[in-house]
Amino acid sequence: MRDADADEPRPWPASQFVRPPSLGQALDAVGPLPEPSVRRLAAGPAHALTQVRGGG
Repeated sequence: MRDADADEPRPWPASQFVRPPSLGQALDAVGPLPEPSVRRLAAGPAHALTQVRGGG
């Protein structure tokens, strides 16, 4: 956390962005992911696409 102001009408936080490794870099480092990890990884984009297509 770099800064924050919880007393503002619209409280805000400011944090430093730390770039994570790419999926390719992560797979190169640890090898294939177990099936439960792949399912969790795919769930985010799948949920987003469902929301976009459903207008929700």
